[in-house]
Amino acid sequence: MKRSTVVSGTAALAVTERGTPTTDNETIVMVHGWPDRSDLWGPVAERLADGSRVPGHHVVTFDTRGVGHSLPATVHQPFTLDKLASDIDTVIGATSPNRRVHLVGHDWGGVIGWEYVSTDRCTTKLKSFTTVSGPNLDHTGEAMRSSPQAAVRQGAKGPSRSTPWC
Repeated sequence: MKRSTVVSGTAALAVTERGTPTTDNETIVMVHGWPDRSDLWGPVAERLADGSRVPGHHVVTFDTRGVGHSLPATVHQPFTLDKLASDIDTVIGATSPNRRVHLVGHDWGGVIGWEYVSTDRCTTKLKSFTTVSGPNLDHTGEAMRSSPQAAVRQGAKGPSRSTPWC
């Protein structure tokens, strides 16, 4: 396991890498939700990185800004979705600069992931995007505006995809 700090703007992000990137495996970047920390992914990340049965993957987790071992921006700035999506971009650039990754988000990590895949930043960096319990806020808002009762009954679910939007 390798621990490092990646600077994104003026925030210092605590990053953990399990497994080694090779030509035989994939890199998976996992983003936690609120109020969790990256250790939420620990058991899953260990299993994905374990190469005892299949080539282990290169698994990257990080504490989002201001959570766990990550430090908030040194200058007081709001935590906008754009800044949080930029953090994903920075972590991918630092841990997998030359190959596309699979992005996985849980809860607010999924919401941040949706923001990231809705921008041009991801076009050369992602192989796939999977979200677990993290809706696209644009789809949720549209569902709530068009049919509030149905959206509440269905949990304001947007379309389910595991492939990149970019």
